[in-house]
Amino acid sequence: MLGKSLLIALLCMVPLQSQFASSVCTEATALARAKEYSKAKELFIKAIGLNPYYYFAHYGYGKVCLYSGDINNAIRHLNKAVTLDATSAGGWFYLGFAYFFGKNYVKANYCFKEAYRIDMGFVESLYNIAVIYEITGDTYKSKVYYDRYFFEKNKKDTGLLF
Repeated sequence: MLGKSLLIALLCMVPLQSQFASSVCTEATALARAKEYSKAKELFIKAIGLNPYYYFAHYGYGKVCLYSGDINNAIRHLNKAVTLDATSAGGWFYLGFAYFFGKNYVKANYCFKEAYRIDMGFVESLYNIAVIYEITGDTYKSKVYYDRYFFEKNKKDTGLLF
């Protein structure tokens, strides 16, 4: 009987830890927006400690690392974030930047393409892909992606539905 009560008590605590990790991330995000990156990093690390499977904790920490120039940790945690939620266009987009700043253009290109494939609202991905092709010397693909970017960026909604 005691074992069953202990198990029930432990199971009841699991959602509380996840919820607490969420509130810690909310506070960390506010600090990051205020450009208090070192304080935000501490809170995101705390949230990861509370729930290592919480996508937003890794995503937030990865972005803060990216903004503060800690590229290796940005790659590590943004990669973990997209592993936890492969449908996150934002995760792929910022992972692309982390790889880009780490000069791993092949992986950056892949990430930007994933972000755009998942959410075509990430048209800046097309621009970044064009830049990567320009840097790597593929002027034809660079032009194709610049053209796609400007077409999508300036596209007007016609209001027609099919």
